[in-house]
Amino acid sequence: MPARLFIRILLLFMIVSKNLHGQNPYIRQITINDGLPSNNVYNVFQDSRKFIWFATDAGVVRFDGTNFKTYTTADGLPNNEVMRIEEDSQGRLWLFHLNGKFSFLQNDHLFTILNTAYLDSLSNNMYFRRLYEDPEGSLYFYSNLNREIFVLDPENKVSKYQLISKQFQCQRISGIRQAHMINRIEKHEGVFWLHLLDGLYKANTLSDSLITYQSTFAFDRAFNQQNGCFFLDAFNKKDKEYKILKYNGFKLVDSLLFEHRKTDEIITDILEDKNAHVWLSSYFTGIYVYKKGVLIRHFDIEQAQNLIEDHEGNLWLATLGNGVYLFHPSVLQHEHIYAQQFSGTGIKALAKANENSLLLSDGSYLYHLSNNMLQRSSDLVSEGGINQISMFENGLVILNEPNQALKFFLMKYSSNKNFGLKLYSTSNKPVKQFALSPDERSLTAFYPLFLYEFRQNHQGLFAERNFHERFTFVFYNSSGQLFANGKVIYKIDNDTIIPYAPLRLLFGKTIRQHLNLSNETQLFNISGDSLWLFHEDTLHMVTTHMEQKLPMQIRSMCYDGDSILFIASNSHLYWCPDLFDALDGKKVQINSLNIRFNNIHQIKVHNQILYVATEDGLSSIPLHTIVSTAATKPIAYFGQKLFNGTPMMIGNETSIVRGSHSFSFTMSSIHFSAEKATYAYMMEGMDTGWTIQQSSNIVYQDLNPGKYTFKFKARLPNSEWSNEMHHYIHVKPTFFQHPLSILAVAMCFAGLLSGLYIRRKNKLLREQETAHQMLLLEQKALNALMNPHFIFNTLGSIQSYILNNNPSDAGLYLSQFARLIRQNMNAIKTSMIPLDEEVDRLRNYLDLERLRMNNRFSFVIDIADGIEEDVLIPTMILQPIVENAIWHGISSLEGGGVIGIYVTKIDEKSLRIVVEDNGIGIEKAALQTRQKDSHLQMGMDLTMKRLELIGKKLKVETSITNAPLNQGSQNPGTKVTIIVPFVLD
Repeated sequence: MPARLFIRILLLFMIVSKNLHGQNPYIRQITINDGLPSNNVYNVFQDSRKFIWFATDAGVVRFDGTNFKTYTTADGLPNNEVMRIEEDSQGRLWLFHLNGKFSFLQNDHLFTILNTAYLDSLSNNMYFRRLYEDPEGSLYFYSNLNREIFVLDPENKVSKYQLISKQFQCQRISGIRQAHMINRIEKHEGVFWLHLLDGLYKANTLSDSLITYQSTFAFDRAFNQQNGCFFLDAFNKKDKEYKILKYNGFKLVDSLLFEHRKTDEIITDILEDKNAHVWLSSYFTGIYVYKKGVLIRHFDIEQAQNLIEDHEGNLWLATLGNGVYLFHPSVLQHEHIYAQQFSGTGIKALAKANENSLLLSDGSYLYHLSNNMLQRSSDLVSEGGINQISMFENGLVILNEPNQALKFFLMKYSSNKNFGLKLYSTSNKPVKQFALSPDERSLTAFYPLFLYEFRQNHQGLFAERNFHERFTFVFYNSSGQLFANGKVIYKIDNDTIIPYAPLRLLFGKTIRQHLNLSNETQLFNISGDSLWLFHEDTLHMVTTHMEQKLPMQIRSMCYDGDSILFIASNSHLYWCPDLFDALDGKKVQINSLNIRFNNIHQIKVHNQILYVATEDGLSSIPLHTIVSTAATKPIAYFGQKLFNGTPMMIGNETSIVRGSHSFSFTMSSIHFSAEKATYAYMMEGMDTGWTIQQSSNIVYQDLNPGKYTFKFKARLPNSEWSNEMHHYIHVKPTFFQHPLSILAVAMCFAGLLSGLYIRRKNKLLREQETAHQMLLLEQKALNALMNPHFIFNTLGSIQSYILNNNPSDAGLYLSQFARLIRQNMNAIKTSMIPLDEEVDRLRNYLDLERLRMNNRFSFVIDIADGIEEDVLIPTMILQPIVENAIWHGISSLEGGGVIGIYVTKIDEKSLRIVVEDNGIGIEKAALQTRQKDSHLQMGMDLTMKRLELIGKKLKVETSITNAPLNQGSQNPGTKVTIIVPFVLD
């Protein structure tokens, strides 16, 4: 259906609608929820850098399309209520405050009376509403209730003028008004022209008396345009009629009758956009759009203030109480029917009815759109579940609600707003989805294990087939062959299913949607994230050839029948103008439409219009407006530059640094698109190519000495790259980075290495000396292992056994003694010995001593649980201590002596070995030691030295301590505790 068919019906919808702009994808509302400090916005303005500014009652706000930056009294503003924003040729952004004061922003610096003296001279008790700059650069602040004009010349000197008071009988509003209220000033060829409330006046200077130039019209307000033209809200005193007059210089070029003017009307702004549409904002009744004097659109937005058009073609509207409205450039080219025109829930499904009409459903009702008329079915067709519509060739309507019976209706057309439906048939069985044959005479539906076929002329007759296969999708190719998607893709021939080998690459995948693009080519949407072309029995994956990846899941797709594929995600539309290039392995271009929709359900091309069914209603987009749309490239700028965590001065483009440093750059861009910007950056002098990302923060630390240039650029999905932004960095070498310094450091380092080498060599010598001492000690320990008295007495005992004709005991004694000698000789071969071998040697020694002493003592050796079998302890550590216990402890007893040896684990590096005896004790033994040889004392000294050296080597703190076993007893005994290191074999 041509777009012009929508104009009257949609115009009706727009004019009678009330507060529906929030559901229009072409209108975005910006409020405190988005970042505004207040919803009361007096003025919206775009500066020469293309930032959008909002004047609010809570400060002034800068907006780049993504980020808000708010200035308030906390930042130095004289007052938070900013009524208007204007910019002069010097780039000063003037802020008009409600308290009559002025401030301005220049290069992101705020200037107030505290730092700029002439601003105090501009202050007044009544705020101004307008600013005019003459050809010489003088600024004229005017339009206040005091009829004042303050002039700031190029030398920043202030002059003040005031027009005389003159009463004027207002024809529109009963009462007296000031005739010399100033609506507009212009200086032309040295003469001042003033549009006042009661007419047009001129004067050579502002101090001269005013000369009446015309008094036929009274002027309520004037509205300057960017192209030099201006509009006047004029009242013809003779005809008693209001008209909007358009002037180009002093020439009247057009007029407009505002037929919706109220008696107390306040026109807050008039704007002519780049397409010659005239936008008129009324404080009471909203926004009116005219084309060649004819009203074409009305937006019911209350308390409208001013309008501007930005460099991208967007229209901005400030309001009191509702924030700011952003109108998409296509708001007048595309059409939109609001969800309220249906049942308030948007459109879930749509289909072609015939060449000039569409069938729509919001899930509950069926709608017919044809010949400027939107009709609704008289009765509900579902409780909100309809998600698929189609129509047979004979006009029979098919409605599907998943897991419910398929319904077939006959439409009863009517000229009224409603039409009737007659239920023709049902499937009597639930279905998931259906596919209509290419000739539109039959369909096939499925429920997981069944296929149902229905033909348009067989009322109530369904052919049911059970294939014992769980199906998820059915489709026809262009020749009418039926296929079903299950575990594999089957070709259906009557009651036979055959895996279709040419589509084997799609086996095991889920088909979401299928399109027949031509007789030879089909398109598959697989799982919502990949597209496949099937051409001449060969599959080609389209997604891998796309210039950029689709950012979201594919919800719906359609084809224009020629060359363009349209794709819908949940919120965005994309199109591919060269889809078939994928067949040749070429890159496929993908473009996006700069509009954000609310939950797209389905899209369809019909009569060169793309219809978009969403939660917000139905949008219709003429195809030529899509393919001819090119996104405006964003404007890149530095959002922030930090050096060592401190913000840099605005305008500082070069940094010279020395020593440790860090740079942090925030890449930003000005754009008012629904899409996100992508950034490309590089550090020239370090990077070899561009890095592309959507993240905007970059940090560099401690760059090597040299010269660098950080640069970045931005782009939108459909736009070219922006101009590059640069920051130059010169890193100078520190003292230690200088070549001579490096040489000196190298020499110092070489000296240090030499010192470390010498120290290491000395350490090795000391270790070798320690090892030599250990060897000597071990040799001495070997000599000390066998007490001479013990050897003499043992041999004497053997002789006694022989003389007393006891050769068997003598032989046993001699054999055990020889075994002890052999064990001692083996022990000296290594510095560490297994614990069980050391215990065995001690047991053999104690047995010999017990035999020699006629069994006057007994002994016990106990190894605690948890001690590993492969524990190694130092050799020749325990025997001297055990000898001490026998010779100095229990040898003086007549009998009943006991020696105990107990081994426990302290940690992963050391053992505790306790040797106990119930002998005469330490003090009595000390008296006997003076009378005997020093052999045992030498053994103890050697043991303590060896234990200390081994402990240092293995980094274990060792010790030997002794104490009475039973303090106060006649024979107190002795307890010796040894901490020894161990290792695992």
